[in-house]
Amino acid sequence: MLNNLSTPHEYPGKLFVVEGIDGSGKTTQLALLAKWLNAAGLRVFVTEWNSSALVKAATKMGKKKNSLTPTTFSLLHATDFADRLLYHIVPPLKAGMIVLADRYAYTAFARDVARGVDRAWVRDLYSFAVRPDLALYFRVPIDVSLVVQPEECRDLVERTFDSRLYDWELAALRFLARPYVAWKTRPRRFAAA
Repeated sequence: MLNNLSTPHEYPGKLFVVEGIDGSGKTTQLALLAKWLNAAGLRVFVTEWNSSALVKAATKMGKKKNSLTPTTFSLLHATDFADRLLYHIVPPLKAGMIVLADRYAYTAFARDVARGVDRAWVRDLYSFAVRPDLALYFRVPIDVSLVVQPEECRDLVERTFDSRLYDWELAALRFLARPYVAWKTRPRRFAAA
């Protein structure tokens, strides 16, 4: 097993990661940071979770047909992450750039464990990930997340649950709480430097 997440990387660039539940302000703050760093004359590359074209169609079809098991979902996300790491994170790091990642492997730890996938298995699955130079978690109360992005939360719940069986706000609170709790209870070895 690789231990990349526990060993500092040797690339000349820097990897900064932001994590947090939907509606926590990650994307907004990362965009502001990228703009500020660019204005200071630094070379910046921004990358987002689920941005690989390699598995996008399979993931979309699986979600639409509700045919993805938690393990299959995990494997698709790991494939997406590996593609993103290999082609969109490591090359800019090698070139000495600052890479700003809107979510990282820690998102997979939280989401997959919340879906019931074995924690140790997920940790091993993502053992190839490069350790960030800095990882920040944007802690926002779940009810604030619902206020910030009510339509996104409704869409998320409707894609995840049979909306006829759940009050969507209650279901959203329950769904958003699972990764939040998984993140808060993660083993310290996943903490960035």
